[in-house]
Amino acid sequence: VGTLSGVYDAFRLLYSRIAQQEGENFTAQHFSFNHHVGACPTCEGLGVKLTCNPEEVILTRDKSIFDGALATNKALAYYADINGQFMATLQEVAKQKKWDIDRPWEELEEKEKNGILYGTGDLIWEVNWEFKTKSRTGTQAIKAKWLGLCNYIDEEFQRKRHNKNIKHIEALIHEVECSTCGGSRLKRELLNIKFLGKHIHALSSMSIASCLALIEQFDEKLNPVVLAISKVILPGVIQSLQTMVNLGLGYLNLDRVVRSLSGGERQRVTLAGQLSSHLFGVTYVLDEPTIGLDARQVAVLSKALKRIVSNGNTVVVVEHDASFIRTADYLIEMGPGAGSLGGQVIYQGKISDIASAKNSVTYKLLHEPRPAANKQTRKKGKPFSVKGACANNLKHIDVSFYAGQITAIKGVSGSGKSSLIKDVLYRSWLKNRPVNCTSVNGLEQFDEVLLIDQELMNQNRLSTPAVYTGIIEQLKILFSKTEYAKKAGLKKADFTYQSKNGKCPSCAGHGKLKTSMDFMSDIWLSCDRCKGMRYSDPILACKYNGRSIGEVLRMTVQDTIDFFDTGFVVENLELLNRMGIGHLLLGQSGPTLSGGEAQRLKLAKSMMQKSKGTRLYLFDEPSTGLHYFDILQLITVFESIIEDGHTILFIEHNNTLIETADRVVTLGPSSGEDGGRVVE
Repeated sequence: VGTLSGVYDAFRLLYSRIAQQEGENFTAQHFSFNHHVGACPTCEGLGVKLTCNPEEVILTRDKSIFDGALATNKALAYYADINGQFMATLQEVAKQKKWDIDRPWEELEEKEKNGILYGTGDLIWEVNWEFKTKSRTGTQAIKAKWLGLCNYIDEEFQRKRHNKNIKHIEALIHEVECSTCGGSRLKRELLNIKFLGKHIHALSSMSIASCLALIEQFDEKLNPVVLAISKVILPGVIQSLQTMVNLGLGYLNLDRVVRSLSGGERQRVTLAGQLSSHLFGVTYVLDEPTIGLDARQVAVLSKALKRIVSNGNTVVVVEHDASFIRTADYLIEMGPGAGSLGGQVIYQGKISDIASAKNSVTYKLLHEPRPAANKQTRKKGKPFSVKGACANNLKHIDVSFYAGQITAIKGVSGSGKSSLIKDVLYRSWLKNRPVNCTSVNGLEQFDEVLLIDQELMNQNRLSTPAVYTGIIEQLKILFSKTEYAKKAGLKKADFTYQSKNGKCPSCAGHGKLKTSMDFMSDIWLSCDRCKGMRYSDPILACKYNGRSIGEVLRMTVQDTIDFFDTGFVVENLELLNRMGIGHLLLGQSGPTLSGGEAQRLKLAKSMMQKSKGTRLYLFDEPSTGLHYFDILQLITVFESIIEDGHTILFIEHNNTLIETADRVVTLGPSSGEDGGRVVE
């Protein structure tokens, strides 16, 4: 966050000037963890070391390591093979040290646990290994060290870390603080330079709000030379920090890694940097910047954008939030529908004149009474709860929920909503034990817990809505049963654009060809041979009602429904339509989908799959990318999920969606250090 907003660059300049005043020859480059002159040599400026996580190795503590305590992980299985040389060595270690390691893990002494995980150093053990393979058995005398399960995983990770397919190893790895630099990322000598009693890492580890409060009072505590330096550098820093606080980001630490931010947070951090840059004549384009913001924060964002405009810039925003739209100077409404039904300008002009636009959904949104969403009264089912939730900003809170209901979780950005749902509830389900909390109760009543978030689908051009949802399998059946297919000897498998016979030989099923540009990014151009339809000529020659499967994949969901009219394909397509994604092309490449579209596609896929029992659905802002009238459709889908006996928890700021909930949990009272509590 510090580097993205430009604040850390100012800190580097500040500390380098203080260092030079104190007689140290440190430049601003020395205080950069991205440059070799300043980066810690051990972690290369990362501040962390990647190492095996013992919590991922030992999963079932009431069992022994020979009888179910160890994770069923491909990488670990090699070292934990009961007939392998490694476990034979461990058993010899236990025998000589008189360790009883056949007991459940939780009953072992600490020295025994430590020995199993981290080994016995350089000691050489003489082992008679009784090996057993599929073809033979025997005994072999070996001499070996016992390095410990975690150390073996670390060694394998270092050997294979640059390989492509190492997810099984990565699942056992976590980040731990670098012991050399203490997580500062910098060489130790650079931490001797202090400002207001803090070295640069301590200052940049503070939250934005706390850092602002500290440096606003700098003139009271400094010697004259440092004071003069500060008066030149800090006013811009204070402005940047204040802007981020105003944008509702005061809870973020300046050293927070950008990849851990939500899309909305990242957008606002970048925006704060621009607000402090005093540029003019720039056009800023923002895509739904109100995501993750409550009504008060939306108002602050609007004022911040007005400031950008007043500096001589232009701001273009894609947005659905009614309160934000009302603050715009000029409105362009696209429509009338989505996908192939859109692409026209319905209205452009002042907000005040929108009544002149016939069939404007924005006019209805802003001026007409909104139809009330269906509000069902549902009885409480069995309770489920978390106690002592402490992930990120959460303050060891206890929260209860009820099955068979819709629960909304709301609160300002940074109050801990995502932490509660994703890092506590969902991770505890995945690990089958409390994670980031003291206890979890009642989750056993669910056969499945599904996280429906906005993470994009596989960023592969071969991944499409048709493939992701399984609709492609139904299309393959239809086309393989045509008379043409039977006569040509085409099988069901041939109608896959990833199969040998099915894919276009020129583009390998991508529908496009990548062209390398010497001085620019690669570009993808439509394949001349298949005309973007992905398939080989023999497959495209096969028609169903006059259309090839390649042509069907270029249809929208809505167009495909009209094309097939009835049948088993239409039922699943109708579900996609009800999700508000009827505008998507069946063969649309995964990387072109928005986060909101990906989320609704995941929900549709889960609903297409027959449930083995009751499900708990966890949603992260399901209203993202939806117009008010699309949200009403989504509510109908949610109602059907509840009617089928399932349970829904969602994080949301949209009042229309929140009003449909049986129960609302509000986190706060504010964000970051002052958030993370249940206030309602």
